[in-house]
Amino acid sequence: MRSSIVLVLYLASVLSAEPLSPRLANIIPSDARSVIGLDFTRYQHSTLRMLYPALLEGGLAEALGSEGVQQVRQVVVVERSADSGRGSLTILRVSGPLAIASDSALADSGPNGVVALLDASTAVVGDPGSVQDAVERWNHPSDESEVAAMSRRMSESYDNWFVAIRPMEGAALTPAGAGNLKYRAAFAGLVEDVSGGIRIGGVDELRADVTLKSADDALAAAALARWLPGLIQMKSPGSLESDLADLAENVKVVTAGQTVSVSFVLDEAKLEILAKSRARANNPEW
Repeated sequence: MRSSIVLVLYLASVLSAEPLSPRLANIIPSDARSVIGLDFTRYQHSTLRMLYPALLEGGLAEALGSEGVQQVRQVVVVERSADSGRGSLTILRVSGPLAIASDSALADSGPNGVVALLDASTAVVGDPGSVQDAVERWNHPSDESEVAAMSRRMSESYDNWFVAIRPMEGAALTPAGAGNLKYRAAFAGLVEDVSGGIRIGGVDELRADVTLKSADDALAAAALARWLPGLIQMKSPGSLESDLADLAENVKVVTAGQTVSVSFVLDEAKLEILAKSRARANNPEW
């Protein structure tokens, strides 16, 4: 099953960002290719939600019921490697005891989708094999995998965060009839992993760390990254990303060995002006 995210950010209480515990992080399998964590209760107070709504799709919201939906405070979505034989896994954390609507079947949350309660406030949703694996790792914790450790560290530092392992590897596959694209494959293999996140506040802090094959590759990537805002605006003038590049302040690009770090801040007051301006442009009657 491919987890879908369809849940409108409407929560009543304000909770501080909560990192993954070692036991919860251990649910993340060693073959995970990407992990995304969203703190809904923090994100609802950011203007970024007006530009990038966080929603959860499918029958899961129906299965939780309106009361359960309002209690969801954090979602972690795990995507696994294509050869794992498993689908994606969604971890849900709520602010109170998790209740499932009695008239909803969790199978409706996706093809063969099932749910398991790990404790009163934590559930996992996915295909039967993925959920069974998660429950086994929860009940019998083992040594923490590298991707699980990265995810836990990100959750300790950011409200919303992500980890991606060899994110461009799929691009190395040569399309049928395209011939020998050796430079394409070499380029796609440069990135080992990408991680980062957002700290939400009056000024939102954003950062991404990219680990490449070598220190020389990192220096080359850093030189390109310094021009990234300009490249975005050249390629997509008038787009949301172009407008955000205009608002980015304190842009920093630094290298440390094989890692390139890009960071910048976005002022919430300026984001609100942008969000309202784009809303009026899309709906003149707004």
